[in-house]
Amino acid sequence: MSSVLVIGDDLTGANAAGAQYVACGLQAITVSSIASAKQAAPHTDVIVFNTESRHLSPPDAARHVNDAVSFLGADSKLIIKRIDTTLRGNLGSEVEALLVRFRSLRPNDQSRVLMVPAFPASNRSTISGVQISDGLPVAEGPAGRDQLNPVRYSRIADELAIQTSCEISEVHLDAVRAGDTALIERMKSGSASTDILIVDAVTDDDLWVIAEAAIAITRQTGLRWLVVDSGPFGAIYATELGITRRSFRPGPVLVVAGSTSRQSNTQLDRLLATPGVRILTVEMGDDSQSVVDKLVSFGSAPVLGVRTTAPADEPGSEAAVAMIGLLSGVTRLAIERLRPIGIYATGGDVSKAVLDVLGADGLQILGSVLPLAVIGLLFGGPNEGLCFCSKGGLIGDDEAAVHCVDAIRQLSRYRKMTEKVNNE
Repeated sequence: MSSVLVIGDDLTGANAAGAQYVACGLQAITVSSIASAKQAAPHTDVIVFNTESRHLSPPDAARHVNDAVSFLGADSKLIIKRIDTTLRGNLGSEVEALLVRFRSLRPNDQSRVLMVPAFPASNRSTISGVQISDGLPVAEGPAGRDQLNPVRYSRIADELAIQTSCEISEVHLDAVRAGDTALIERMKSGSASTDILIVDAVTDDDLWVIAEAAIAITRQTGLRWLVVDSGPFGAIYATELGITRRSFRPGPVLVVAGSTSRQSNTQLDRLLATPGVRILTVEMGDDSQSVVDKLVSFGSAPVLGVRTTAPADEPGSEAAVAMIGLLSGVTRLAIERLRPIGIYATGGDVSKAVLDVLGADGLQILGSVLPLAVIGLLFGGPNEGLCFCSKGGLIGDDEAAVHCVDAIRQLSRYRKMTEKVNNE
């Protein structure tokens, strides 16, 4: 029997949300009718119900959500309302319908909406209650010019208020990062006299921290959260609730950058501008253990790595040999302590040194991310099967590093889903 009900407002978004739960070890089926949902429920962990209501009138959209909660939500351990990452659609009417209908079904429950719309892996973040997409407030980007459902406000509370009179509170990023106790108290106070609590997030680690705080509040007060998110937070929250079949907290992509070419530096700067990326600059004389200690201190950032100012891509020079030794040492320790999902290496000699320190016999080539940037899986050795992408220092445009890291993450997710299917 399904434990999780996810309500989406269009097919592509519903499917994308379902994939988040599959990556956490659950089965998910997307349906578009109550009859299909009832038929599928005994055979899956997650029902992803597509209301196809994004372009309907607010009352009609609310009715579709009301029906989904009425017929499918009573026995679910967790109900998620999936919203568009750029706030398109009938935001207020659908969230209000979720809350009102659930409260009518469970009048003795103390229930609130916990809204965490950030999707760090897709460059969607929430800062001071404002939804940011690819560095711009959403109303200033393509969503604000959408022909069918233009987003009027980037501040989530303002966009909600167009269609609902529910009381809304915000928890900003400083509170999210103030420590567990402070965040719990801030979320408790924010939810005490409100219906919808909107919480900022920029990185995946922020999402985990929020989920842990929400669970702690439930244990302390009995508060029941109805989750509204754009995909990843709901899956993380399900993991914290113990719904998933196995503990799942993905490791980072590890970046090992040895090239100091202007091109490589520009690419790394562009990668650093994306949310959740932490790359240290190492210098001659640095200790690999101290470097990895610092990487570990960044928590579960989705991308961690090192770059150098010394010319590691000058074969044979004393500085290059020493720097390659440092980067190799960092890689060896990082594999043990960070357990990355894959490695992106740039610079020819550095890429070879990384393969050597990983003990690989070779690389099973799967294809090219871009010309002369190859992605594959390590072959042989203790790290066999680890995703690996290498690129020369003078290859690619400004976005090359971003594309390579994204390719590793996509390959890792695909392999996890494939392995799960093959094992069942």
